[in-house]
Amino acid sequence: MTEFLGGSKPVNVCAKNGLLRDVLQSIRQLRVMNFNKASWYLNNIFESSYFLPTASIASLYGGGKWAIGEGSLIGGLLICERETSEIHIGKKTFISGGSQIVSANKVIIGSNVLIARDVVIQDGNSHSINYEDRRVDVDFAIERLFGKPRGDKNWGAIKTKEIVIDDDVWIGMRSIILKGVTIGKRSIVAAGSVVTKDVPADVIVGGNPAVIVKHL
Repeated sequence: MTEFLGGSKPVNVCAKNGLLRDVLQSIRQLRVMNFNKASWYLNNIFESSYFLPTASIASLYGGGKWAIGEGSLIGGLLICERETSEIHIGKKTFISGGSQIVSANKVIIGSNVLIARDVVIQDGNSHSINYEDRRVDVDFAIERLFGKPRGDKNWGAIKTKEIVIDDDVWIGMRSIILKGVTIGKRSIVAAGSVVTKDVPADVIVGGNPAVIVKHL
C-alpha cells in the first residue's frame, strides 16, 4: 500500500502519457505545487500500481490522502474535496476510465473490486441544501481554478458519511453509490443503479433506488 498526502495548495496529478500531456501537466504543477518533479505523475508516486491515461488524483482545496494497494489498475478520477478527505483502495482493484471517486469524508474500496465505466462514488452532498450557502460555491470554484482556494468554505453545512465497498464487489457501469453506503463482500451492483442504502454480502442489487434482485 502506497500513500500520498496532498500539500497546502490544490493539486491535480495525472498519469504520465506522451510529450504534450507531460508539458501541460508540468505547466499546471508549476502554478500550484511545490513538490519535486518525481512526484508530478501517478506512475512515480504509486510505483506498485498501474494507471490508464485517463487517471488522475485531485485535491480541490489542499490536503487529502490517497492510499492504493499493489497491482491495482486505475483509470478514473480520485478527488479529495477537503483537507481531511481520504480515499483508500485495496490490492488488484480496477477502476475504469470515466469513473469518479469523490471524497469529502472517507471512501474505502477493498481488494479485487471491479468498478466499470462512468461510475460515481461520492460520500457527501458537495453543496448545502441552503440556497444562500450555495450562492458562493461558484466563487470558490473560480478561485480554486487559479490556485487560490479560499479556506472559509462552510463544510459544516454539507452532509457527508463514509462509504465502504468490500472485497470482490463488482459495480456495473453508470451506477451511483451515495454517502453512508456499505456494500458487502462479493456483491454485484447492476448497471445504472443508484445505491442509497447498505448492501449485504453475496447479492445482486439493481434499480433506482437499488434493491436486492438476487441472492448469490
